Amino acid sequence: MSKELAKKSTRLTQILPLSLGTIFGLMLLGGLAFKISTNTLVSSVDLVTHTYQVKEDLKDLEKILIDAETGQRGFIITNQENFLDPYNQAKQKLNTRFSKIKNSIKANPNQLKKLSEVRKIADQKMDDLATNISLKRTGKEKALKALILSENSKNIMNNFREKTAEMIEAENQLLIKRQRTAKQAEKWGNLTSLASPVVGIIFCSFILFFTTRRVVQPLDVVASSIARSSGEISLAVEQHERIAQQQAASVNQTSTTMNELGASSKATVEQAQSATENARQVFRLAESSVVGATQVLNLAEDGTTAARQVLYLAEGGTQTVERTLEEIFILKEKVSKISEQIGRLTEQTNQIGSITNIVSDLANQTNMLALNAAVEAVRAGEHGKGFGVVATEIRKLADQSKKSADKINTLIFGIQSAISSTVMATEEGQKTAQEGIKLSQETTKAFTNVTQAINEVILKSSQGVAEAINDIVLHNQTTALAAIEDVVVSLQQISLTAREQANAIEQVVDAMSSLNEGAVETASGITQTKVGIQKLNDAAYDLKAVV
Repeated sequence: MSKELAKKSTRLTQILPLSLGTIFGLMLLGGLAFKISTNTLVSSVDLVTHTYQVKEDLKDLEKILIDAETGQRGFIITNQENFLDPYNQAKQKLNTRFSKIKNSIKANPNQLKKLSEVRKIADQKMDDLATNISLKRTGKEKALKALILSENSKNIMNNFREKTAEMIEAENQLLIKRQRTAKQAEKWGNLTSLASPVVGIIFCSFILFFTTRRVVQPLDVVASSIARSSGEISLAVEQHERIAQQQAASVNQTSTTMNELGASSKATVEQAQSATENARQVFRLAESSVVGATQVLNLAEDGTTAARQVLYLAEGGTQTVERTLEEIFILKEKVSKISEQIGRLTEQTNQIGSITNIVSDLANQTNMLALNAAVEAVRAGEHGKGFGVVATEIRKLADQSKKSADKINTLIFGIQSAISSTVMATEEGQKTAQEGIKLSQETTKAFTNVTQAINEVILKSSQGVAEAINDIVLHNQTTALAAIEDVVVSLQQISLTAREQANAIEQVVDAMSSLNEGAVETASGITQTKVGIQKLNDAAYDLKAVV
């Protein structure tokens, strides 16, 4: 994530607690407000109900007194005791009702005072009724009639109605206030019920907008950046993998070629040793030919008596020279084979040099791709640290591969120099062998001429034969010995050079083995990197899908 994006974004760990805490606080405030309004509404409704109950109880007082008065009138008219049941019950009902009303209005001193006055009036009414009943029972009809016709009972009842009406009016005023309070509580409750969700929706919308702008959008940008970077790194890793596979194939091909080259070098050493042995054998034969020629010369000097023996030895010398010639031909063929083998060795060495150059180029490309992968890993931020480490390791392996390739190039240069020396020595050996063949042919011709000369003039020209042997045979054989000795030296040099080539090739094989191990480690590291990048890519796409 860039610094500019980090400034514009807000951490999810900061906004989530703040958002959830604010939402919880709003819910708590809304619930508290709703609870208060509900309690107020319930209390107001209870008070309204209480007021209605007080009014009903006050009206019941008047009804109880009327029932008592009705029972009293029935008794007066009929003089039957059963009509006094309402009167008798009224006493208990009045006590119960007054106690209930007093308990209901105990928080209102004015109403308690008025209730006390109403109680006194009710007691007066009950006393008046009791007086009438007593007069009826004692038969004082005139006094009873006079009392009934008086306005006292009516006045008491009117006074009672006035006092209860005042109390009912006071309760009506309280009822109006309490109904107003109940309506306000209902309004506040409705407002709270509606306002809390609305405020919650507005705040949640704000939180959603803020979260989307300050958290989700930066996450989307980061996810897109990670996906893009992981895709680019994946492409780079695929290129690494292809290059590593090409490098491994090149290294395997080089190893195979080097093994073939080692086998060819060993064969060259064996052929050089065999040619050296043949040259030594030819040298020994030439020496024996010289010895035979010397004997022929000595015998020729002894005169005519040894002419026959000279002829015999001359023929033997001819045969020896012919065998020498055959061995020189064999030696020439082996030297030619060595030359051909060295030519193939040169071609294989050139192929190895080309493959090594390819490996060096692949190492340079791997180094550049690893550098690009490290840059992309830095761009990926925290998610790319592991891939940066892997890219660094790949660069190290690429450097090691380049160093190994350079070392192989150095060894190949040394091998090519040794091959050049071997080629020169081989060419010299071929020339020397050709000269030896020519000299041996001349020696054979000389022995043939000697034989013919001995056959034609056995006794006349012994001295001439000796001179001919001395001038031709010994001179030619001495020259042939020198040429053969040069061939032996050249073959020894070829054998030594071939051994040095074999040692150098073994060093190249070791270097190629090290390079092969580096290529395998590079391929393994790239495979691990590819798997990790694939996981990162999947995680980035999952994050992008969630966001």
